[in-house]
Amino acid sequence: MELRHLEQIVAVVEAKGFNGAARTLGVSQPTLSKSIARLEAELGIQLFERSAEGTRPTSHGEFLARRAEPLLHEVAKLRREIGQRSRGEVGQLTIAVGAVTHLKPLPMVMRHSAIEFPNLQLAVKRVRRSQLARGVQEGLYDISFTRKENAEGFPDLIRVKLFETDIIMAVRPGHPLLERAPVGPAAVLDYPMAHLQIDHSLLSWIGSMTNAQDAHLRALLTDEPELIRVYPFGTDRIARGPRFVFERDLVSGALVELRTTGHWPFECWMLTTRGLWSVPLVRKIAEFSKRRSL
Repeated sequence: MELRHLEQIVAVVEAKGFNGAARTLGVSQPTLSKSIARLEAELGIQLFERSAEGTRPTSHGEFLARRAEPLLHEVAKLRREIGQRSRGEVGQLTIAVGAVTHLKPLPMVMRHSAIEFPNLQLAVKRVRRSQLARGVQEGLYDISFTRKENAEGFPDLIRVKLFETDIIMAVRPGHPLLERAPVGPAAVLDYPMAHLQIDHSLLSWIGSMTNAQDAHLRALLTDEPELIRVYPFGTDRIARGPRFVFERDLVSGALVELRTTGHWPFECWMLTTRGLWSVPLVRKIAEFSKRRSL
């Protein structure tokens, strides 16, 4: 007796006949009938009663079908798991994220992975900016999400652009600078500021500074986006970061974007090795990262 025989017996019982079972199995009715007849001859028992009224399982047929169903479910499950393993959809995937990439796109990746790859374990590591690319190159992490600038020094890695937004300055409603917008660096540096990162493009926009201005620029430098987000509440202080850090407060009106004469793009990239990029699962992670909603 082979596995296909069990599949045939269950199909005939469920379809209550050979014609319907043959359609389910994708074979011709004569082929199925001959296969069952040969099995009956081999076992020395009758599995089905055939009559003009239709086909009914004998007690032997019912017994085999009842015992075969859970076995077939286990076999189908095993086949799925083998397929998942061959595509890299089981096991563990280690993801490194930075100060803001744990806000976006990580939640989207986790939601879609839980739905499409329920057997996949995600190990998420929040690491320093300098380790996001280097850690992938050294094999510490399978993939990482980081800013474009952090990835440019690692040409041997696969680098996939996920999304682009801008870095903005956010203030409380009614801030004195809102009436003067767009404002330049001198106006901004009259107030204490909070940043996730003071990058070269910001320093180029500012130019030379007095000691007092430099102190305002560096009033708060942190890798905690939540501290940046709440920094302007109830004060004239200014927060600077990717737009999505302030998104819900901008929508609710708790914060307002301060228009300036500067422009700072923010690109989020996924990094992985060339070997891992050949795994379909890793390509799916990149696809999840680009989605905007479930």
